Amino acid sequence: MERNFQATVGNRCGLTFLFFRPIFRPPSAQANGEYPKNRGNVAEAADHSCRHFRIFQGGRMAKINTGRVILGGIVAGIVANLLGYLVDGVMLAPRWAEGMKALGHSEFSSNAWIWFNLLGLAGGIVLIWLYASIRPRFGAGPRTALYAGLAVWIVGVLLPNASLLWAAGLFPANLTLMTTLGGLVEVIVGALAGAALYKEA
Repeated sequence: MERNFQATVGNRCGLTFLFFRPIFRPPSAQANGEYPKNRGNVAEAADHSCRHFRIFQGGRMAKINTGRVILGGIVAGIVANLLGYLVDGVMLAPRWAEGMKALGHSEFSSNAWIWFNLLGLAGGIVLIWLYASIRPRFGAGPRTALYAGLAVWIVGVLLPNASLLWAAGLFPANLTLMTTLGGLVEVIVGALAGAALYKEA
């Protein structure tokens, strides 16, 4: 479909150039007033548009560097996991213990924390893959990492917490709010750390 689109637009650019070529205004014609200015301006605009299309058509999206995605993703996951432990395992630990007790469960087990960390590593890889995917569109750097981090936070933290923790009434609203905002910091800092290691293939 993309090739057909490019071929169609490219052919139209060629036809446009051929159609407007007789009315392009050379300097001598401008001096003699042989060509209407408005038609010349239309021709110039069409030629300018087609030149931009040819630049777009000749561009190539760089291949995603899988090795760097994995490396940056692991780093992003480790950073997010460490911050997550400080937020949920230290600062909010008493609140989580109260919430779990209200549900009739004990505190999070070591197996649960291992599972959380594995999910964090997987989320970090997805995060840097998303960064690499949108990098050609938004450019390399912290701003693009911020975009990727916000997207992952919305899908992976905000929406699940809002639906499973708060809307379902499993945990208090203040605990849900604090862990969700803490997750924002975790994901953004992890995104910046992981994106700093990524380079195109």
